[in-house]
Amino acid sequence: MPLGARRVGVALALMSTMVFTAPASADEYCQDTAHPVASVLVIHGGGWYGGSAAYGRGVCSPLAAMGYRVRLLEYPLRTVPGSIQYARDAAEEEARRGRPVYAMGVSAGGSIAEYLAVKPYIDGAVAVAPLSDFVNWRPPSPRFWDGLGMTLEMRYRYSPYNNFDAPAPLRIIHSPDDQLVPYEQSVRMASRCGQACELVTLKLGLGHASLGARGPALQWFAQRVSDPSYATSAPVLSRASLRPRSFAVDPAFALRATGRRSPKRGARFDYTLSKRSRVTLTIRRRPTAVQRRSCPGKPRSSDRVARPTPRRRVQTITVQGTTGKNSAHFPGIVGSRALRPGCYTATLLATNPSGRHSQPQVLRFKVLK
Repeated sequence: MPLGARRVGVALALMSTMVFTAPASADEYCQDTAHPVASVLVIHGGGWYGGSAAYGRGVCSPLAAMGYRVRLLEYPLRTVPGSIQYARDAAEEEARRGRPVYAMGVSAGGSIAEYLAVKPYIDGAVAVAPLSDFVNWRPPSPRFWDGLGMTLEMRYRYSPYNNFDAPAPLRIIHSPDDQLVPYEQSVRMASRCGQACELVTLKLGLGHASLGARGPALQWFAQRVSDPSYATSAPVLSRASLRPRSFAVDPAFALRATGRRSPKRGARFDYTLSKRSRVTLTIRRRPTAVQRRSCPGKPRSSDRVARPTPRRRVQTITVQGTTGKNSAHFPGIVGSRALRPGCYTATLLATNPSGRHSQPQVLRFKVLK
């Protein structure tokens, strides 16, 4: 490892100890109740060169006392993609317990927490002194990114600032006195994120260590506990429509490589959600005997419970829906396969982190030759 990169890693690890405390070798857990309201991933700092899960023990007990299941991540060092994938896998594992998943990170851990929130792979996060823009940041050592194997393209790909999808609630806590990660990065991040993000500016800060960050961070989690209705109530999916209801498969994917202009084909799904939820679109081909009737026609009650047969292949698409109106182009292609001409039903179902789901909305459409 280059000497300059090693020195930066050690310096960042030492700074992280001012917020957290001493080393471990695997994820650690703590919870005070058998039925936690949500899970919190605590992600340590250290610039991807140092740090350990044990640095999060200082916030473990307070969060557990609020009713959270806390998981201190021991993510792999010296790899930015590996650390993000590790945190994402942990979030998916916690989500399978049927509860919301949040993250709290400091420095490099804050960057990982931000990335998970803006994609979004989690239901919200708190990031303390995070590095938001990997591209437009001047590290203390010119070999910092080389030591992590991060090319310019990779820095863009894994930078939270360049990966907005449908951001979950995010609180960014930063001090204007930070000389390592400029405070202006968090200002730009919050501005681009919009209403989903808030920036808490620390009046008392000691450089990158960000003294005073613990209070605003724990306050954010306390507010989530005081109003848990966002997670326990089922989402409402309404105003679902597909236009046009008869269309040909969009050939744009095949023609894009040739540069030729493709005709406007495919359709558009529109729907409205009462809260951010995972939306599953299940597509079933209707039997030939049914196709002799009016197609697309009006959905029947049997469409909701029809079981797949060799002629009724089931295909699913899952997307992350946001609160309010949602719209998505449907080219008539699922995965890498185009739908064959014929009649189909599409069932939309929204599911929240707790596993409660909306009433299914069934639409019928026809794929033309």
